[in-house]
Amino acid sequence: MVFNDRAGAVDALDRMVQEGYTRIAHFGGYSSTSVGKSRMDGYLEALRKNGIQVKKEWIFEGGFEWKDGYESFLRLCDSGDLPEVIFTVNDRVALGAYRAARESGLRIPEDIGIYGFGFHEITDFLDPKLTVIDQDPRKMGRVAMKQLLDEIEEKSHRGVELYLDEEFLWRNSVKKKEG
Repeated sequence: MVFNDRAGAVDALDRMVQEGYTRIAHFGGYSSTSVGKSRMDGYLEALRKNGIQVKKEWIFEGGFEWKDGYESFLRLCDSGDLPEVIFTVNDRVALGAYRAARESGLRIPEDIGIYGFGFHEITDFLDPKLTVIDQDPRKMGRVAMKQLLDEIEEKSHRGVELYLDEEFLWRNSVKKKEG
């Protein structure tokens, strides 16, 4: 049982595009991991689906920790070509991007927006609250328990691959455009 990372990434990016954002960078994890690959694939799929050109210089493959978001943000700033929004692989990478943005004199969401995968109760502590593709671990626990009970009662069979959908929460780290 896993969250459907690719679909979650596509859905969130579609919402950004519907809001009018087209300049979207990605701070990804390692594409050699299933999580990093699924989220990157979703990002690329959504850009292509929405007719947005992929800018390879806006894709930073790095890791899953705050320092990876921090270092990626600094490299992005050094390029002099900032996007409107950054999509992060997780909330820890977003935290690093928040810190680097502030140190660079940029305001979130006025100057740059940031959103990504995470758990809403953790991202509540970021200021502003992170717009998040919410992966509530309790949801996974409830579904896993139900699946286990169903197997014990022989209502289902083992080996069923199950994908959980995430919930997209638009919060304060990405400004809704007037229009």
